[in-house]
Amino acid sequence: MCRSLALLLALALAGAARADDGAWEARGEVGGGVDTNPGRLAGPGAVAAGFTSALVEARAGVEGEGRRASVRIAEAGRLYLRAPRANALGSRLEADVRLGLGAGFGAGASLAGSDLRERGGVLDQGTFRGEATLAWEGERWAASGGAAWSLFAPRWAEFRPFASQGPELAARLSHSPSGGHAVALGATLRSSDYGAWPGGRRDRAAGGSAEWAYRGPFVVSARYDLTGNRSTFDGGDFQRHRVALAAAAYLSGDSSLAVRVRLQRSRYPRALQLQEQLLLEGGEGQDAVEARLVLPVRGGWELALSLARHWSEVVRGGPSFDRTVAALTLGFRHGASFTMGTP
Repeated sequence: MCRSLALLLALALAGAARADDGAWEARGEVGGGVDTNPGRLAGPGAVAAGFTSALVEARAGVEGEGRRASVRIAEAGRLYLRAPRANALGSRLEADVRLGLGAGFGAGASLAGSDLRERGGVLDQGTFRGEATLAWEGERWAASGGAAWSLFAPRWAEFRPFASQGPELAARLSHSPSGGHAVALGATLRSSDYGAWPGGRRDRAAGGSAEWAYRGPFVVSARYDLTGNRSTFDGGDFQRHRVALAAAAYLSGDSSLAVRVRLQRSRYPRALQLQEQLLLEGGEGQDAVEARLVLPVRGGWELALSLARHWSEVVRGGPSFDRTVAALTLGFRHGASFTMGTP
């Protein structure tokens, strides 16, 4: 994984005929808070626990005539005072390349991988996604299409049947009228092969999306997704509706506030209760309300107060999931710009 990400970035920078402008930034934060459900349990029995956390992130990017490349690495950890089995360490690597082809056309490629490990081992998992895209951008209109391949690999023995891999095709059409508004329509086709599923399992999913966004004195966006899944596993078919709302704005004194809301409703033709799937997703990909207030201190230091509530129901009448996380962190960021290549 690391070699692939490094190679992708190197290909974007190699052979630069002109000087490229670049920038890098490093960020770190430490803090603590309270988690009402550190074990991510569905149903009753969750016990709240305090935690300390740390995050280190570095990113760099270069941009020249008709080309752009970036790479990002992040490490985060959380240590619970009364729930040691939930102690976790997460890693993520991302790399992205965009090359202009002329006449508004461009090609791109991206790779992303993540790794999550916890002391209890239940949620240990790795993910990978690689994507190639072709895009066209005009004055008001833009269109893109891409092909991707992704992998999801849980490591705990009882969750290994949920390991999946497969390709995805996507298309997107967007329009940007005046006034900072933008609207977009998208479509996806995805195939997932569950190689370790008892008796075998293969899913086919088709989805569509509609999105609106506004950029002005503040930023706001709204998105709706509809997905239909057909599975060779009896009980794996479902129809899923998702709504996502997000807003961010600068307040007085360069402080900022960001809010995000996600709602999901799924309908299974059969009363299938996927408690294992709920635990793997943590319920956090379903219903959630999150808010983050950032207060600059001085010299690159900042305080951040975040509050998130996650909840869900596996199926109607099934066990529910509920989790609230509140945290206060102190962070520092520093960056610089540079020039590389041959002027």
